[in-house]
Amino acid sequence: MRTIEKSKTVVRVIEAAKTAQGLESDNALAIAIGLDRQNISQFRRGTKPTNEKLLLLCEAARLDFTSTLAQVERDFAENDQQRQKWDNYMKRLGGIAASFVAFAVTSQLYPVISKAFQLAQLST
Repeated sequence: MRTIEKSKTVVRVIEAAKTAQGLESDNALAIAIGLDRQNISQFRRGTKPTNEKLLLLCEAARLDFTSTLAQVERDFAENDQQRQKWDNYMKRLGGIAASFVAFAVTSQLYPVISKAFQLAQLST
C-alpha cells in the first residue's frame, strides 16, 4: 500500500477537525490545537501521527479516539495479517471493551487530554 493511501483516515480526521472548528486552513487548525503546520502537512503526505497528536485531532474533530486510532493502525499495518487483526479488533470494539480501552489510553495521555479539553472549552 502506498504511503499516501495509508493516510486516508488521518486526512478525513483533519478535514473533520477543520469543519468542526469552523476553520478553513490547515495552518489555522494547527494553531488551534497546538501543532506545527508542518505536522499537518506531514500527516497529509502519509506520515503516521503519534497517538498524542491524533488525540488532539480527534478532540478537535469531535471523533472517538479509540475507534479512530484502530482505523489508523489498520491503515498503516504492514501486511494483510496485521490489517485483519485490526479489522477483527474493530469488530469487537464496542460497549464495555471500548470504555476500558479508552480509559487505558486516556489515563496514559492525561496531559494531552487536559490540553484538548482546554482547547474545546475555548472554542465554545
